[in-house]
Amino acid sequence: MQGREEIRALLIDEDPHDAEHMQRMLADGFSVDVINHLALVMDQLEHGYDVVILDLNLPDSQGYDTFEAVEKMSGEVPVIVLTYNSDLGLATRAMSHGAQDYLFKETINSEVMVRSIRYAIERNKLVQEQKAIMRELQRSNAELEQFVYVASHDLQEPLRTVTNYLQLMERTFEHQLDPKAKEYIEYAVEGGNRMRELINDVLAYSRVDTQGKKLTPVDMNTVVSKVLTVLKVQIEENKAEIAVDPLPTILADESQIIQVMQNLIANALKFHGPERPLIRISSSPGEREWTFSVKDNGIGIAPQYHERVFEMFQRLHAREQYEGTGIGLAICRKIVDGHGGRIWVESEPEKGATFFFTIPSAENRNGKRNHSA
Repeated sequence: MQGREEIRALLIDEDPHDAEHMQRMLADGFSVDVINHLALVMDQLEHGYDVVILDLNLPDSQGYDTFEAVEKMSGEVPVIVLTYNSDLGLATRAMSHGAQDYLFKETINSEVMVRSIRYAIERNKLVQEQKAIMRELQRSNAELEQFVYVASHDLQEPLRTVTNYLQLMERTFEHQLDPKAKEYIEYAVEGGNRMRELINDVLAYSRVDTQGKKLTPVDMNTVVSKVLTVLKVQIEENKAEIAVDPLPTILADESQIIQVMQNLIANALKFHGPERPLIRISSSPGEREWTFSVKDNGIGIAPQYHERVFEMFQRLHAREQYEGTGIGLAICRKIVDGHGGRIWVESEPEKGATFFFTIPSAENRNGKRNHSA
């Protein structure tokens, strides 16, 4: 087993002699912790293990109930049953409900035990990968269903506005354009603009996956500088004060990260209160990722809407108050998810908002993005 990473095993066995024998069996390449009561399992699992080896007969639990309880507590950690109980019915039941193996203590030896553990870990890894693929498929299907709903409802509304008012203008005024006609034209133009904006945002959202590029080193100071140049007019109109702390270089899709930063900073400018916007952009290193933040002194967001704002077409204010389609933050979340990070907001009404997102550090990735992007 030389050269292989040490495997951490949790042995749950009430018999100290059996436990000592198992530790000797697994002396090479394994780290084995032993507990002897079901009541201790949950706390012990917090230490992190690659495999659980379980005797079904414990002082505080017996038989299949023991396995069922440990299986629920173990989460994604594979469970191997090791017992004197040779009941084939019990073995079949345990295997069909998640046990990776069912071994009898009388016949076990070191070679069989090691092989069983390694196979259990590999099988469990495949199962977890399949589950992740299924979760991703379900998420994609849900997004597709949402898109279809939007296409059949929300996207039709501005189109109807344009069509109805143009038809009304044509029937009523034909060759003359009095003030009323101009009013109708204004409605039509407004509807057309809204339709175009909506369609463009939906297309931008749908293209996050298909247009993602290979991840490369990206200087976040340069990213923010480019965004501030694009938003120069809005910054000057609002007399905004923007502070930018020194930012790191990350491994990312530069065009998509620019999109995230532009959406967050633009929102900070848009949703300001009576005072001039004060915006701070900063970052902090973590063990495996960088956390970026965009903090403002704006109108804030009530806690019950902290998750909703990242969903498509979710607007917290009337269009007359604040323009937009309600897709920008959904795009941000999709991009950040695709980079293997997280995005969230901390805020209270009238106390400003701070949007955070994480990107894995370069040391923890190989230039590839998540399956979702």
